[in-house]
Amino acid sequence: MHILLTGATGFIGSHVLEMLLREDYKVSCLVRKKSNLRWIENKKDKITLKEGDFLYPETLEKVMYDIDVVIHIAGLPHSVDWHKYYLVNFIGTKNILQASLKSGKVKKFIYFSGQSACGPVSKGEIRDENMQCKPVSHSGKSKLLSEEEILKFKDKMDILILRPTIVYGPRDFYLLPIFKLAKNGVFITLGNPNRVINLCYIDDIVEMLSLLLKRGFKSGDIFFLGGENYPIYEVRDLFSKVFGKKLKNISIPDKFLPILGFFSEIFGRVFKKDYMLNLDLAKEMIQDNWAVSIEKISQFLNYTPYTSLKIGLHKTYEWYKKNGYL
Repeated sequence: MHILLTGATGFIGSHVLEMLLREDYKVSCLVRKKSNLRWIENKKDKITLKEGDFLYPETLEKVMYDIDVVIHIAGLPHSVDWHKYYLVNFIGTKNILQASLKSGKVKKFIYFSGQSACGPVSKGEIRDENMQCKPVSHSGKSKLLSEEEILKFKDKMDILILRPTIVYGPRDFYLLPIFKLAKNGVFITLGNPNRVINLCYIDDIVEMLSLLLKRGFKSGDIFFLGGENYPIYEVRDLFSKVFGKKLKNISIPDKFLPILGFFSEIFGRVFKKDYMLNLDLAKEMIQDNWAVSIEKISQFLNYTPYTSLKIGLHKTYEWYKKNGYL
């Protein structure tokens, strides 16, 4: 089985690549000319690097000729320009999907979407795969459009859509600012401390994908990949335990988050940087319930994510320290 992996130079993709190599899959990675290869540099002798950019369909024409399975992880996590979400997450995904179809060789297409494609749920509810999607951000809407486009072709190839929740672990820099603040004895609660989120350690995400590749799936299947649901105040308490000290809590009310997101976008445009906090993310952060059920994937694979948040945060903390980020 020859797998084409996109996003191999990123956080989730680099861990997926390591799993694929451990399990002796033949792997090619789609990379751009200017891609930063820091996470895969020491694996270049074990993989094939295929140069291309899914924003430019013509660069994909010679990429798919010997590929059996596409695992599409690459996407845009945050941007100060909301148009880019649709360009990268939707148009880019559509391009690589069309290239897969035209090849006549690709049998399976696995798309890493995200929880944001579904949106939050009402207080007391837990979202599952059967509930209607109501994304609140451009990031989520662009991913939902991609899901809908991909599902149109579930009779032409085996389609699988995976929706990771908040994934963390070594090589993730999304939570790094929180770790840096905690090191200095501070935890910033953005909005409602009772807000519920779902977090999953990277090793558990990768294990679920590994089992899906071995077991197979029904074309058109959709699964949430996640861990346990936690209110923000419990996450704060676990950070205190990881760092071994009581953290001073600073609360920022919901009403200020869009303002912070607005100014972050202004600075981003001025300094030409895509800051993580923006208006799009603020729309998600003011929602109170992102609880998710992983019962479907757990029953299908007979597998339950085993890494507790406390252990996962500790492993992530140790990696940050070892690599000089803390």
